[in-house]
Amino acid sequence: MADIQAQDLPKPVERAVAPGLSGVVDVALNAASKETGLAKSELEVLIAEAVVWPDGSMGCPMPDIVYTQATVPGYRVRVRAGEVLLNYHANSKGLVFLCPSVSVTDPISREIR
Repeated sequence: MADIQAQDLPKPVERAVAPGLSGVVDVALNAASKETGLAKSELEVLIAEAVVWPDGSMGCPMPDIVYTQATVPGYRVRVRAGEVLLNYHANSKGLVFLCPSVSVTDPISREIR
């Protein structure tokens, strides 16, 4: 098993002030603006939805990491920044992080609210 270091794992971007889809979208747009140097007005939200993640990786599994196998309610926000796609995943408490494109997996369902 590879030795995974803390710096190799996705870092939380920020916790949404008000957990919920609108708070997560706002955090994702702020983070995408900071990440790319583009103004928020230049960003396009492609997907913003409440989802159920299949496990504790919240749709962003990293090699050689063991995750809880319980489902996790949360959110997914995909942002287009020019030619770049950024995938932000979150749990239901509003903990938002950027998931590298090579690691993204789909949720098991979309929540109906």
